[in-house]
Amino acid sequence: MLEQATIDTTDETKETTTAVLIAITSFALRFGFFKPFTFLDMPLKEVRHSVLSKIQTIICGIILCCGTMAATYRRLQGEHLVAETLQMEAFPDNTGLCRMFQAIRAEDVEDMNAIWRHLLSEHGLAANSEGIVLYDIDPTGLVVRTKDGRFEWVEKGYFAKHPGAVGYQVCLGTASNLNHEVLSQTLDPGNANTTARFYTLIYEAADILGGFERLFVRADAQFGVGHILTFLIDHQVAGWVIKGRDPRTARRIAGRCAQSGQRLVWVYVDNNVWVAEAGLQRVPGCKKLVRVVLIRTYSAKKRRFQYTYLTTSLTAHECQARDLFHFYNGRVTIEKLIERAKNVLRLRHLPTGRFQGLRFFMHLFWLTFDLVVWYHHHVLGNSDLLGETTVPEFLKSLSALSVVAERTEAGVTFFVAKAVSYTHLTLPTN
Repeated sequence: MLEQATIDTTDETKETTTAVLIAITSFALRFGFFKPFTFLDMPLKEVRHSVLSKIQTIICGIILCCGTMAATYRRLQGEHLVAETLQMEAFPDNTGLCRMFQAIRAEDVEDMNAIWRHLLSEHGLAANSEGIVLYDIDPTGLVVRTKDGRFEWVEKGYFAKHPGAVGYQVCLGTASNLNHEVLSQTLDPGNANTTARFYTLIYEAADILGGFERLFVRADAQFGVGHILTFLIDHQVAGWVIKGRDPRTARRIAGRCAQSGQRLVWVYVDNNVWVAEAGLQRVPGCKKLVRVVLIRTYSAKKRRFQYTYLTTSLTAHECQARDLFHFYNGRVTIEKLIERAKNVLRLRHLPTGRFQGLRFFMHLFWLTFDLVVWYHHHVLGNSDLLGETTVPEFLKSLSALSVVAERTEAGVTFFVAKAVSYTHLTLPTN
């Protein structure tokens, strides 16, 4: 049967392209996603490729999970249709991309901050929706393994499972009830105090949403300190549930309850975990009383109980102790998002050693993530097959899918074997 097949190499109206890339870039062009980037005034010679075309190339590489600029260039060399859609003769090579990162200044990063706020305010799911936004905050480390001095401002810090390593710290704030849209992000040297970054993250989110009253904050013990709780109370956020930072505080609260005659009722959660309602308590650094739920966990290794606690603005009537424990554990979604961003979208592969260039790249990376979130929501939200798929899984599973594109007078039509309704896309030729 194979010997009867014919290959036609003369038909120039047909070519192959990556389905997910052409679909997302066409979606971005449709609502002017790239337009704000045209106002970037960077000190670069624009001979064959503009700053915009280089930014579009980096965004395409993120969508295809390339990880490095060299891999981006190799992957995009054959994407003639995507380049044409973006009004480029061809994608720039990795040398041009690396030169752009070397030329980025602090003022260029500030311009990117303005673009970030504009795009999230104009097109973001959170900004254009009503109701409370479940705002998850979490820090993570980016380890730098090379010690040749190529990376600027790397410092020793806390990196899980990498004692003594150097690198950077990333803090992320996501709208977890809106497909994990990223509302704010920061990049700092490895020794930075990520707890203090809470204020940057929440102010950026409040600026996009129009106020603190739409934010329900969920965060781990990194942010469970008194001055943050005081801030949340004073600024009247919609609510919060945050794990306490110091386990000794939990033991002291349990001791105070026993001395005052308050009987703690430990409610079974699983074979190793119990929770108890401690009521309104004073925690270190917080000016006002807050509700505390104690958590008792049995450590088989140490053969004793360990105590931690949750603080929350929710009353016991609104959310009982066991339900609050499960609700807090729902923040594992942001931890998985960060893990998949590192491993699937290749965030751990830093494209430059220049610190300002890395800050610029982080804006592009998470804006690309949000672009895919918007595409996922607006185009695929009603799809039974892809509507519940996470963004990294969506990109990883489709980044290798190529389709045949045929140029006709009506536009460009794509053909996919065993296609379902949402995979057919026609683009106008003008």
